[in-house]
Amino acid sequence: MSKLRAFVIAVLCYGVFIFALFTYRLSPLKHYRYRNIQDHKDVSNVLLETNQTPFSGRNQFAKPTKTECKPHTNIVFYKTHKCGSSTVQNIFLRFGDKNNLTFAMPVKNTFGYDHIFSLSIPFNSSMVENLPSNEYNILAHHCVYNKTGFKAIMPSDSFYVTIIREPVSVFHSRFEYFHWDRQLDLLNYSNPIDEFMNRIAAFDRHDWSRYIKRTNVMFRNFDYKQKIDTTIMAKMAMANMEEELDFVMLLEYLNESLILLKNKLCWSFEDILYVPKLVRKQRFAINESLANRIRKWSRWDVILYDRFNTSFWKQVNKFGLDKMKRELHIFKDKQDDLLKNCSEEVQLNGSMKKNALCWRVWQEERKYTKYLRNKQLTRYNKTVQQT
Repeated sequence: MSKLRAFVIAVLCYGVFIFALFTYRLSPLKHYRYRNIQDHKDVSNVLLETNQTPFSGRNQFAKPTKTECKPHTNIVFYKTHKCGSSTVQNIFLRFGDKNNLTFAMPVKNTFGYDHIFSLSIPFNSSMVENLPSNEYNILAHHCVYNKTGFKAIMPSDSFYVTIIREPVSVFHSRFEYFHWDRQLDLLNYSNPIDEFMNRIAAFDRHDWSRYIKRTNVMFRNFDYKQKIDTTIMAKMAMANMEEELDFVMLLEYLNESLILLKNKLCWSFEDILYVPKLVRKQRFAINESLANRIRKWSRWDVILYDRFNTSFWKQVNKFGLDKMKRELHIFKDKQDDLLKNCSEEVQLNGSMKKNALCWRVWQEERKYTKYLRNKQLTRYNKTVQQT
């Protein structure tokens, strides 16, 4: 009887062992690893979620060795109007300068300027200054959005990024920068913006064409054909934009945007430091009532901003709020050091020339473009002479 009991116990133990082995081989960790790993930042997060611990040796679930990423160098920055794009552009120009990358430069004397591709014609390859190789790393100057035109000259792995701004703020900035009060004969009003909106409400008594082209100004940056005239069509265009762009930054959360950009491109903190460009004091006040009228009139810009604002915060949450706070703290310290060591006072006394970062970060777009154009032409001329 004792032998029979021992035999039964042995069989049961063997059965439990086989069951445990079978269960392990079908554990959820395996499915996480191959099916859902893209939804997590790394394997360690998967291990935490499944209450597992890393295995060692030759086991297929061993925690992989973390490898350093390689800085991404092929970039298209679509420079939107009055959205802080000059500040961000300087970041891309500096990165290309520091790493001797090749810029897609506008053909000289376009509209009398050397730093604009076009303000009215969709971007195409004929607008780009020819180089011996015609291989470009960065495109970051003003143009009319055209993804097909970008793809014709830029590498297939190019990272497409732009920046947008809260609609009332971007309307306010454009109104003052382009002096719409002067263009529309509103100089004699105490608040030209308020009168502008009054005229919009009574457009049947005024020349409507003078005003309509100023609505949804941010959306129109991407709607280069100017043929979209319904909200449904506008939303479809926005969905297409979301597919074509790898990242949309928000000016109101510029530092958070730059932290995400740094990690997406595998850049350093130094690469994303900045000095604000073209910041102007606003002349006209906008109260909440007037702001609501502007939002209603620029409804597509509101839809656009809300869409990418939602997407942005999803990316922040995926990145990790605690991690974001840590990196923002580091970034703030580095920004403070930059503004202290590269102040305008330092710039004026000439000592900035000894610091490449300080010199680059203060460069105005036209001057920096001229410098970069001459630099890369000199580089290519030397290459041609050596071959």
